[in-house]
Amino acid sequence: MERITQKSKVRAHLQSGQSITPIDALERYGCFRLAAIIHTLKNDYGMDIKTELIKNKYGTKYGKYTMVNLSEDEDKVRLLLKVYGYESVEFKYSIGQESRYVRIAYWKPISYQDLEQIHIHSNLQLDEIRIYDDDCGYKYWYNITQKQVNGGNTNESIWNKEL
Repeated sequence: MERITQKSKVRAHLQSGQSITPIDALERYGCFRLAAIIHTLKNDYGMDIKTELIKNKYGTKYGKYTMVNLSEDEDKVRLLLKVYGYESVEFKYSIGQESRYVRIAYWKPISYQDLEQIHIHSNLQLDEIRIYDDDCGYKYWYNITQKQVNGGNTNESIWNKEL
């Protein structure tokens, strides 16, 4: 008989749509290191898990973890990026905000042709943000916004940049 690990229990818990706190994990699954399990689920299993910091009545902060279900549009963008050969596609929440962004592997760029195809075939707009890091070079991520429909034409090209 195969042993059911704490990691698999927490994973199933999150996939069922429930949130979990360190106290929940300790009481339900005997798990003392929930943050370590969440880290593993995010990095090794690619799960998109949102962390909400909660403050108890004594002022102590702890994490409440919830699995983020990708919208149909985000799922379509993830699939398109995989088809175009991009690995490690991650959808994330901006720190302290409800806005979302997508990044590829370790901050890799998406070609303008692929961005245009995503714009044509989905209801999301990906706006490129890049910064220069002295140690790593340029880092790229893409803010996600719901596409605005102009006069009913959603297939209008928005990428007029030279390649």
